[in-house]
Amino acid sequence: MPHVDQDTTQQQPLRVSILRHGGHLVASVHTAFGLEPAAMTDRLLRALECPWVDALGHPTGRMLLRREPLRFDIEAVLASAAAKGVAIEINSQIYRLDVSDTIARRALELGARLIVSSDAHDITEFDNLEWGVRTARRAWATKAAVLTTQPLKALRASLRRNQRRQPGKRAR
Repeated sequence: MPHVDQDTTQQQPLRVSILRHGGHLVASVHTAFGLEPAAMTDRLLRALECPWVDALGHPTGRMLLRREPLRFDIEAVLASAAAKGVAIEINSQIYRLDVSDTIARRALELGARLIVSSDAHDITEFDNLEWGVRTARRAWATKAAVLTTQPLKALRASLRRNQRRQPGKRAR
């Protein structure tokens, strides 16, 4: 899935025409990790406002033994994602494992769906999916709650961008 960074100056990082015609879009924080909690919360909530964002990637931004998690109101972000139909990523990279099982479980309780991603930058990293699957299982995620377990046609239909075209068809 392509990623788009939410810029801290509130400028749109890509033209809407590019976002509209993509297959699916993951918004992730890759810069300005040290924002105050209120500013980071606002940044994430603004990213979720973009109608073309289908998932929020590695929401806490943590990198195990390298970087602490971002400071923000996780409850507000998860609730907004659930309300807008934005999936929450479980990133399977062994140095991320982001989100945790407890955050994934809370996302599910609020009505969000999950994606399990390898975030592979090399073919050998696909084996890391096991860690994301284990996290989803510890969160008590069902197959139906994890978009990336669905056949491709069902996955595409479940993406936020396609829910607008099918009112009332949001599967849980």
